[in-house]
Amino acid sequence: MAVGALGIGIMVWNGIEAGRLSGNIAAVVAGLGFAVFTVALRWGRLGDTIPTVFLAGLFAAIVGGTIWFANGYTTDLPTLDIAIAMGLGLFQVGAGLVVYTIGSKWVPAAEATLL
Repeated sequence: MAVGALGIGIMVWNGIEAGRLSGNIAAVVAGLGFAVFTVALRWGRLGDTIPTVFLAGLFAAIVGGTIWFANGYTTDLPTLDIAIAMGLGLFQVGAGLVVYTIGSKWVPAAEATLL
């Protein structure tokens, strides 16, 4: 965990110096959200964890949508950007979370987040 914390410190150090506090706060909040998700998966490891995954996705969509519209962004996106986002959501995030969720039944929460 100490090595992981050191790595995070190295990654955000330039952002702190450059005055990008909002991005660093968003990164910390995202990390905390993932930690809560991991603990929730471990808590219900004997039961069905799919509702936890669904609620995590729903919560992320609500928070992301709120931030999106609060900053005045529109939904007019280029088709290529939509296709890339769908591909990343399906394969990179979706498949990764399926494997992570399955593995969370056997791997302790602290080790799972480091993996």
